[in-house]
Amino acid sequence: MTSITKITSSYNHFLALQKCVIRPVRDWSEHEVSDFITRIGFPEASKIAIYNKVRGSMIENFDEEIWVDTFGIIGINELQKIRFEIG
Repeated sequence: MTSITKITSSYNHFLALQKCVIRPVRDWSEHEVSDFITRIGFPEASKIAIYNKVRGSMIENFDEEIWVDTFGIIGINELQKIRFEIG
């Protein structure tokens, strides 16, 4: 119940809002990196993260080289999307 931030109810509905706590990118495991890559639209590259043991600390600062050389993602639009998602 500690992650629920607000509960609202009425005659017709009941709503509980849950806070999502996201760990810092630098602390992600290779499985979390893989999940991230799938979530942003590159499912074919997600297995590469696990195979190459790519951890969050390796992608935290958006080194374009790792995305091109390791994952094979070369399009400018795709790289900008990844840079935006990493934040």
